[in-house]
Amino acid sequence: MTAERGAWLLPAQAAARGPEFERAVALALFESGLARPISGPAAVRTDGPGQWDGVVFFRGAPALLECKAYLSFRRNWPKLERRLDEAAAHGLPRVLLVALSGSGLSARRAGAVELVEIPFSDFAPPPPPLTVALSTGDRLEVTEGGFRHPFGGFVSVRTLPAAARAGVAALVEAAFLKALKRACFFASRGARVELESVEPYGATGGEIGLLWRVEDLLGGFCSPSLSALSDALRALASGREPHVGRRVAGNLRRVLERAGVRPGEGVEAVRRAVLSFEPFVLWAEARKGADVRGALEKLRERYSAYRPYAVCPYNPNKARACERYLKAAML
Repeated sequence: MTAERGAWLLPAQAAARGPEFERAVALALFESGLARPISGPAAVRTDGPGQWDGVVFFRGAPALLECKAYLSFRRNWPKLERRLDEAAAHGLPRVLLVALSGSGLSARRAGAVELVEIPFSDFAPPPPPLTVALSTGDRLEVTEGGFRHPFGGFVSVRTLPAAARAGVAALVEAAFLKALKRACFFASRGARVELESVEPYGATGGEIGLLWRVEDLLGGFCSPSLSALSDALRALASGREPHVGRRVAGNLRRVLERAGVRPGEGVEAVRRAVLSFEPFVLWAEARKGADVRGALEKLRERYSAYRPYAVCPYNPNKARACERYLKAAML
């Protein structure tokens, strides 16, 4: 890894790069003072398909945030027209589009909505030489054998990865970046930690490791309305295709597969699969005041300062999803 110019670390894989870029954008917007994040990815629910990347307070009013992590600039961004229509329908005067690629701020009217396009590099300049920035707010010095945390800890790495440049970003493997962010949880407390010992490479012990595994299982989880989710579970119980979006259908398949249940095995089998899904079980225990709640607070201590979308399982959106799936299984 060469970091002479400094860089923001992002995943090389497109599927992982999008969500990570959204977190980096929210953090950089806040730190630069350009905009104040109001809500994060998947927290805004609309009647239309998909989800917003967030809502920010920008130029004196709320604006729909749209993030594009493509490596090359595009004149016609996917989903942009839909977002403009949604902003107008919800009374938002602007759409703020932040792109990883491109240069120069631009603005134009699209009916009643103003579209403001700005490159990430305009408000998120690269960190100092030999430094990498993470979406969690951590800034690490690249040195021989690993990364030095400003709070005194050190993350040792057997082999620093090669990283392709993409503007102010450096692209690394998604698993490497996930492990590095989690290793920083310990390095920020002055500890020395081997990257290979942290999930997803290693198995972090104790309650913290348990909660991180839960977060991995909940990755990409979302839920429709309670009635739609209940109908979808009944459809799966009878072997019919559920009338929900592709993402929710994938969530449901994941729940059933973890329990070894196949569609069409009946209502009780599907209900058992939902009630035995580890994240839902732990969420139910946490609500009863089990030790999981204490572990969650320990994890949150590191991010007591403002960190828009830091590594933290059971964020409000995931908590709502857990609650809704459990309720749907009991209907």
